[in-house]
Amino acid sequence: YLVDTLHSEALAMLYAVNAANMMGCDRLIIETDSLLLKQAVMSNTYDLSQLGAIFGNIKYQFRVGLSDVSVKHCNRECNHAAHTQLHMAQP
Repeated sequence: YLVDTLHSEALAMLYAVNAANMMGCDRLIIETDSLLLKQAVMSNTYDLSQLGAIFGNIKYQFRVGLSDVSVKHCNRECNHAAHTQLHMAQP
């Protein structure tokens, strides 16, 4: 069960990072329209939050599987395709 949208975005990032590691990627650029998610995985500020275990797992995957990780924030308008797909999937 998902707590909120940040929870779903964090799980999506975790799955993406795991997939990149499994494919043998060494460098990774992640773009997200969630500024909070970017802050959570690039600092220790949210480690004790409700989703801290997921954020910690993402950061662990960054450290052990990748030599270079960049997390970039893009405006929601730049992520139009994802939001269009989400809207279209709802009945």
